[in-house]
Amino acid sequence: MSRISNLAGFTTAISTTEDLTLASISVGSAVTANSHGLNATGVITATTFSGDGGGLTGVASTDLITTSTRVRFLDNLSVSGVSTLGTAVTVGQSGINATGVITATTFKGAVEGNVTGNVTGTADLASGLTGTPNVAISNLTGVAATFTGNVTIGGTISYEDVTNVDSLGIITARSGIEVSGIVTARTGFAVTYYGDGSNLTGVVSGIGLSQAGAARGTEITSINFASGATITNTGAGATITIAVGVTTEALSGTSGITTFIDLDNATDHEITASGITTISCTGGSKGDSHIIRIINSGSATIGFSTFFLFPSGSAPSIPTTSGTLSLVSFTVHRVGTAGTQLMATSATSFS
Repeated sequence: MSRISNLAGFTTAISTTEDLTLASISVGSAVTANSHGLNATGVITATTFSGDGGGLTGVASTDLITTSTRVRFLDNLSVSGVSTLGTAVTVGQSGINATGVITATTFKGAVEGNVTGNVTGTADLASGLTGTPNVAISNLTGVAATFTGNVTIGGTISYEDVTNVDSLGIITARSGIEVSGIVTARTGFAVTYYGDGSNLTGVVSGIGLSQAGAARGTEITSINFASGATITNTGAGATITIAVGVTTEALSGTSGITTFIDLDNATDHEITASGITTISCTGGSKGDSHIIRIINSGSATIGFSTFFLFPSGSAPSIPTTSGTLSLVSFTVHRVGTAGTQLMATSATSFS
C-alpha cells in the first residue's frame, strides 16, 4: 500500500490498485476530508448522491420538486400558500375548493351552505333545515311539529292530547273518548250510535214494561193506548200521566130512585134500568172520559141530572122498550163547588 502524506503541488493523476488511506486531505480551502467526514463550504456537484440523507438540512428549500414516484411525509405538511392538485382541486388558507367529485369514506364536521343534487345514505342528525324542500323519509320521530297546511295520512295515525280532529273516515279510540264540552253532530248528516249505552244519563234507551208483575222487556219504543185510556201530558219533556184503565161498574136502576154512577172508581158504567130511572154521578176528575151502557129491563124511562150537558141543550130520548140497548159517552168538564159539568154526546140506540 502506498502512503502519500502531501499531495500539494502535484498535478499528475494518482493511480493505485490498492486502498488509499489518508488521515486528512484538504483541497484548497473549501473542502476538507478526514475521519469526521467531508466538510465543504461551497457547492458540491455530482451526478448521483447515494446513502442516508436524514441529516441534511435545507433540502426542501427549492423552487420546484418534480418526482414520478410516491411522496411520503412522516410528519405534518404545512402549506402557507396555495397548493393546486391538478386543475380540479385547490388547497389554501380559505379551505379546499374542488370543481370535480370528492369521494371519501367518512365526512366529519359541520356542513354549511347549500347542498344540491341527490344525497343518498343515512343521516344520523339533521338540524336547521330551511327553505321549502320536499323530504321523503321512512320514519319520523320528533318532540313537536307545526303544520300550516293540510296533512295527509295514508295509514293509521296514533297521537295523544289532540285539540281538533276532522276525519273523513272512522276514528278509533283504544282507551275511550273523554269530552268535557258538547258533542254536536253536523247538520244534514245522519248519525248512528252503536254499542252499550247503559251508562248514559238523561237518555231514554227503552221503556221497561211489566204485565202482572212479570217483566216484558225494555226494547219498547212505541206505545199505543186503546180507547178508554186517557193520557195527560203535563208539559213538553215532562212526565206523561196515564189515567186508570177501563173499569166496569154494574148498577141497577130502580124505578123512582136516582141512580148515581161513581166517576172515581170506574170509567164504564152498566145500568140495568126498570121503570122511571134518573142517572146522576159522584166524584170525577177533569178530562176523564166515561161511557154509560143502559139496558132496559122491562119498560123503562131514563132521565139525566142537570150535571149532563148535551149538544141540543136537553137530554136525549132513550127508548123505553124492554131489552133496548143504549149508549151515552161523556167527558168531565168541571167538578167542584161550582158544580159538575159532563159534556155528553147524544144517546145511541143499538136495538
